[in-house]
Amino acid sequence: MKVAGYDLLSALAGRDIYEARDSSGKACVVSLLPALPGGQRDTLIRRLAQLRAWQHPHVVQVRDVQELADGRLLVAHEALSGTTLGTIAAARGELSGPEIAHVWDGIGSALGALHERGIIHGDVSADNIMVTDEGRPVLIDVCATPALEGGTDGFQAPERLAGGPASAAADVYSFAAVLRSLSASTALADLLADCADADPAARPSCRDLVARRCQFAHPEPVSTPSDTALAAARIRRRLPATEMKPRRRTRSRRPPRRAVAVSFAIAAVLGAGALTGRAIAIQPPSPQASIAEVTLTVAEQTPTPAEHLTRLLHRRDAALMAGDVAALSEVYTPDAPALLQDRDTLARWAAEDTSVAGLTTTVLSTSAHGERIQAVISVGPHERTYAGETATVAATAPTCFVFFLNQDRIAAIAACETGPQEKPAGP
Repeated sequence: MKVAGYDLLSALAGRDIYEARDSSGKACVVSLLPALPGGQRDTLIRRLAQLRAWQHPHVVQVRDVQELADGRLLVAHEALSGTTLGTIAAARGELSGPEIAHVWDGIGSALGALHERGIIHGDVSADNIMVTDEGRPVLIDVCATPALEGGTDGFQAPERLAGGPASAAADVYSFAAVLRSLSASTALADLLADCADADPAARPSCRDLVARRCQFAHPEPVSTPSDTALAAARIRRRLPATEMKPRRRTRSRRPPRRAVAVSFAIAAVLGAGALTGRAIAIQPPSPQASIAEVTLTVAEQTPTPAEHLTRLLHRRDAALMAGDVAALSEVYTPDAPALLQDRDTLARWAAEDTSVAGLTTTVLSTSAHGERIQAVISVGPHERTYAGETATVAATAPTCFVFFLNQDRIAAIAACETGPQEKPAGP
């Protein structure tokens, strides 16, 4: 899809954020912000104009702002390669003092610079801080209207919970809460104590807060865990054990959001795609087919990771269609979370007398890095039979998943935090 000179390649964290390329072919992230009433729209446009004209090493860079014919705003910003601070913290448990100091310096200075320009973030949280592959923290999600932000559970100032407006003092409270979430250090808690004062006027400014960092530790870049550890962390930190998909923030004044559960076993349980780097539709076997009847084309040369993953997904698809629980062990490693999910799914289908037929999975794009493969997958319409009645299930939207292989089988599956080529952050 092409919008205002940008090629929108695939949806990222939500339907209005896309991995994209500009007219020169450069990678970027595009957000389509909803139309707002005149006053709110003008305020947002002024905010975006300020952000576009200004750069900070710890704030995601806004490159372009356009007003579309339907009243929406198109915002293009840099594509960041990295992982959210929230996911890193979940994978590691705690960060070291020097790493916390690095986040303290970078994001604190970013917020201070924003506040000096009259820009309030409105939702500072661990998931709105991206840590690049080089360990640099970057504040993201800067393009929202603070008045419409509800904040994130665990990081909101008390006055925001009471319905009060976003403010610099509320940002300070939230940022200190982020730092405290990274370590149980008593020294850290003591240095941040007044940031949690119930009286916003009693809290320090971001600049004053940054000045205290020297009392804590000397900064060092944040170390990112392995891809497998990050994938496992994304699973563990969600409320239901099967959650795989990063949440998409809403743009309305409403109660604080909670994580939304979307698992691979649910969102893509009905399909398996060919990861060959181009769009190919896979026709699965009939529900009566046995695993022995499924034949796979074996390349004469050593298969690439993407080709091997394709074969694994074919086997998975056949196992699901045939209701063959044992065959799933040929797809997953014994400790793979998705193995348990698929087994549970088949057990539930058997108990409910449910079967599926007519599946077609299309892989829209792939990117392989060793045993880590990203793929954008869309499952076509299919039939589901339950208690003797058959209904048609609509096709799914293109969804990006990350597959981690180990010993020729799938060890973990996670939803892409960003896009299939890079890991860009939403504004």
